[in-house]
Amino acid sequence: MRNSSASRWGAIPLLVALAARPASAGPPQDGVACLERLDVPCAGAAAEAALAAAPADPATLLFAAEVAFHQGRYVEAARRLEAAVATAGTVPPGVEAMRTLYAGTVEATAGVDERRRAGVIVRWSPGVDGVLVDDAFEALAAARGPLGSVFGELPPDPILVEIYPSGRRFRLATGFGLRPGEGGGVVGLSRWARILILSPRAVAHGYAWRDSLVHEYVHQIVSWASAERTPVWLQEGIARYLDRAWRQAPDAALSPWEQTLVASALARDDLVTFDEIRTSIAFLPSDERKALAYAQMKVLVATAVRRGGGAVLRSTLQAVRSGADPAEALAAAAGYASTDAWLADAQQAMRRMDLVDRRLGAPRVLLDGEGGDHDADPILAERRDLADHARLGDLLLEAGRPRAALVEYDRAHPADEPPSPLVAVGIARCHHGLGDPSTALAVLRASATDYPEVARTWKVIGELERAAGRTAEALTACRAAVEIDPFDPDVRGFLADLARQGGLPELADRAARARRILLGGADPGSAE
Repeated sequence: MRNSSASRWGAIPLLVALAARPASAGPPQDGVACLERLDVPCAGAAAEAALAAAPADPATLLFAAEVAFHQGRYVEAARRLEAAVATAGTVPPGVEAMRTLYAGTVEATAGVDERRRAGVIVRWSPGVDGVLVDDAFEALAAARGPLGSVFGELPPDPILVEIYPSGRRFRLATGFGLRPGEGGGVVGLSRWARILILSPRAVAHGYAWRDSLVHEYVHQIVSWASAERTPVWLQEGIARYLDRAWRQAPDAALSPWEQTLVASALARDDLVTFDEIRTSIAFLPSDERKALAYAQMKVLVATAVRRGGGAVLRSTLQAVRSGADPAEALAAAAGYASTDAWLADAQQAMRRMDLVDRRLGAPRVLLDGEGGDHDADPILAERRDLADHARLGDLLLEAGRPRAALVEYDRAHPADEPPSPLVAVGIARCHHGLGDPSTALAVLRASATDYPEVARTWKVIGELERAAGRTAEALTACRAAVEIDPFDPDVRGFLADLARQGGLPELADRAARARRILLGGADPGSAE
């Protein structure tokens, strides 16, 4: 789900324009260098000086436009870009793409709200997305300490975060285009010295959006620390290794789905080669193969850190910034005699893992209401025969016939793998309706192990634990549900009650406030 790139294609037309200008005109080359290494304050100062010296120079205006775009001043960026084109009397190569992106971003960000706190700016579309704002601040605040320890220094404030309410607006602002599905299931991006994230309400069944938020922040740190010289494989490996640093220590743990891919590849002796990982991920033949490559990237980084200690990533990025080969730099920083020794150790680390040996369905990302409920299910979306039985089970359960529904859900359960998460919820509800809550909980806990990013599973676990009087367990389940789907007012209400019972008044107040927003109440803001 998390797929991002820190590359800046926007500077290409700028550099073309600079190459064509007289030596005495336009922005200084060191200002362009600031922008290339994502030092936006430095680039901003250079743009101001250049405009003061040559306010009508096309290259200067183009430079100032791109600086404004990086600063999040999109209307100004579009205006300066048009002024550059008008003054030049022609459209430099590549500038038409910039025009499209700038215009799309202006449209996508029109009317947004903004809040600032402790060096972070969050922008969001007015309405229910307001429930995400405090959670975004909390995740980034919790991440900055651990990440500062890892990297030694963080990019200068502010961190600019933009939360987009729909796939369409996200695609406008990222330049992916407007066709549904374009962008390969991307839900977050670190680019142009800012973080763009898709609201979980735009994704069927939600997603672990705060992990994605921190994932993109790690990308931003790595890009800045290495002056934009870190390749995709190392970017992704570091970001995946650290994207849960806001809530737990980083480790090499893979998701259940990733574990099944690694286990299968090891059994077939068919891991993605390192040459493929560092040169041709986009050209791998299937989404599963790409997902396997991303899982291996995480293990590669985790193995090096385990061997070399906490300073490995900092040393590696410093070397990459100075022009070192990234693989050689990482291997040397970790204390390996060679790159091959590091790769061999990482492969052995994968063989030592306690991997899931069950067949699991692949995660699916559907945006803006594409498809029906079953279309986002990792199994039912691919097995229409099973989906038909599941649909009949749903109808029977709604009609108050849990025993008959259970028969249909059993028929929707593939013989050689666990039930789909939606079917597991249906089976659990049937057992609960038949007076067997312990079996219901067992089914759901097993499903949560295999498919942890399904909010509905955690919601029903919370309901059953609460009914059994187990407040702590119910609270944990409700918090897990909210992490994936923050827009369910019932879960927010449960969470508020459980937090009060558990002696967590701040959490209770935040959950109650979020529930009021979700039910149409005004957002009173929060203490800064």
